[in-house]
Parts: sequence; C-alpha cells; structure tokens
Amino acid sequence: MNKILNNEITDSLEEIVKKRLTSPIYGVFLISWIIFHWEFIFTMFFVSEEKIWQTVGLLKNDYLSRTFFDFSDWYFYISWILPFIITWLVIWKFPKWISIPAFKKGEEDKTEKRIIEIIEQRKLEEESVKKLKVVTEKAYEQKEIKKLDPTVGWREEYEQFKKSVFYHKFRFILASIYKHNGRISIIDPYSGKIEFEISKDILIYSHTNGLITIDKKSNEIDLTDKGKFFVKLFSLESPYLLQ
Repeated sequence: MNKILNNEITDSLEEIVKKRLTSPIYGVFLISWIIFHWEFIFTMFFVSEEKIWQTVGLLKNDYLSRTFFDFSDWYFYISWILPFIITWLVIWKFPKWISIPAFKKGEEDKTEKRIIEIIEQRKLEEESVKKLKVVTEKAYEQKEIKKLDPTVGWREEYEQFKKSVFYHKFRFILASIYKHNGRISIIDPYSGKIEFEISKDILIYSHTNGLITIDKKSNEIDLTDKGKFFVKLFSLESPYLLQ
C-alpha cells in the first residue's frame, strides 16, 4: 500500500515538475535570471574553491554569499526584479504589442493575396470567354459565308485534297467524264481486255466527298457542282496530268 502511495506521489511530482519546466513562463524567467546571474553560475560550477581562496582569501560559499547575495547592494534587487519584469513583458505584453499584430498583418496579407489571385483568375476567365466568343462568332461567320458561297469551303477542301495521295489519280475522273462519257470502265467486247478503268480508291474518294454521282444502272459517273469546281482548279494547276 505504501509502495503504491509513494508511486502516486512520485508520479504527481514528476508531472508537476514537467509542467513547470515546459511552461513558457518559467522558461523565460529562467533564461532572464541566468542572464543577470551568469557570473554566480559560472563561479559556482567552474571556479574552484582553491582559486577563490588564493584570490580573495574566502571559502567558495562565503565568497558566493558575500558577492552575489549582498542585501545592501542595490544591484542584488535589480538582478531579481528585472527577470520578473522581462518575463511579464515577454509573456503578456510582447505578444499583444508585436506577435498578435504581426500575425494579424500576416493573415491580412494572405487574404489580400488570395483576393488578388481570385481577381486575376476571373480576368483570365473573362479573357478566355472573350476569345472563345470571338472564335465562335468567326466560325459562325465562316459557316454563314460557306452557306452563301460554298466555293469558300470547297477551296479549303481542295487544298487538303492536293496534299493527299488521290490528287494525281484525279485524272482518271476527268478522263472518264471528258473522254469516255462518264463510264467507270471500258472492256473490249472482242478481246475481253480492259481498255479503261477508274482506280477504285479515287472512285471511292470522289464519291464519298461529293465530287461525283454514280448511276448504278448505267455504271456511269457525273460531276457535281463541287466536282466541277475541283476540275476547274485541277485543270489550271496541273494541266500536264490531263494529257
């Protein structure tokens, strides 16, 4: 029972000491006190009694008592009062005068920066919306222009067509229209040999892109308005392919 009671008392004392040592009040006071009594601490721990005896002819305890605990010396009272004042200033006044205003100013700066970020972000969003609106309006205008004048869109398609592998094979379409009355293929009735035939890839390309129409009954093709526009540009730019 006594052992349990002693353990409880010991634990309580340890907890009290721990709280005291970790308290900022005691920490600040201890540092302040050491600053004003560093000579006392240095002498007590690092100066030998022999050295003191040789110097002043006193025992170490007598020297410490007379030198650092002289109640008739005004510095003794100052060295004890000032640590309390410094502790009071550091713990209660400096935070109110410095730390809290500094923290408040820091938070205000963070808020101001966040507001600026939001404003700039909104500006970017507004610029993006304006750009998107311009692009949309331009696309709409181009769409309307193409409705009124389809050759605008056809010319764009023709420029892409010039870069494709079908460009040089387009001569087969022209040969069919202007030499063979639009026939897709011609077979010699006597020999059975193919005298003329449109390449399947250019035939498919021309048909799927609206350049020609195919009459399945007669197996003949005819140019659309778009196809005629392509023929016009093709004949101007590549007349050697028509030979």
